[in-house]
Amino acid sequence: QSQGQSQGEVSVSLIELPRLKLRLVPSQGDASKQEMRLKLLDHAGWFISDQFAEPQPQAGGGGQAGGQAGKARWLEPLLRGLGEALVLESDSEGLQLLLPNHDLHRPKVRGSPFSTMLVSDRASSEWQEVMSTRYYLLPVHTSLSFAHTPSLAAALYLALCRFLARDYGAACAVVGTCTVDVPLTGEEKWVLGLFKRGEADCH
Repeated sequence: QSQGQSQGEVSVSLIELPRLKLRLVPSQGDASKQEMRLKLLDHAGWFISDQFAEPQPQAGGGGQAGGQAGKARWLEPLLRGLGEALVLESDSEGLQLLLPNHDLHRPKVRGSPFSTMLVSDRASSEWQEVMSTRYYLLPVHTSLSFAHTPSLAAALYLALCRFLARDYGAACAVVGTCTVDVPLTGEEKWVLGLFKRGEADCH
């Protein structure tokens, strides 16, 4: 949604991602730096962080900003295989990963038998039917070395992402945290079913 301004200018007032059931609102950040933030409307105090964004080349060919490049590298291991995740930051400088729980698969790529490219089926009727919440929020530890999984379904999906990305060590580490003593929910059963898409990895 947008609000009209004079001389044909448009001001964005609301960004809606219907498939994720996610709403974002632009908000003034640090006024001294002329920062604008995209805040999550349904999660007070959280906004999309740009601290760990890939650094852009500086004007005049002066390379990349060293501090920004360093910060981006801190989260590289954590974000491996999570290509669609967003890094969220709170007003108190806490961090979370917003991980969409799409219907995920790894297509076969001719000439690249060990491809790690992952593709999401955002039109999947099964996904839309079984997932009442279309993403998981994973709090990031202050060491930036791992993320907490608040539910069994979130842990299973994170393990799935690691597994399909062929990061088997990281996948096993997450699987080790998965315990349950009650019947699986429909959401958990659905995520477990997606592991079949990596059957060809047996070797």
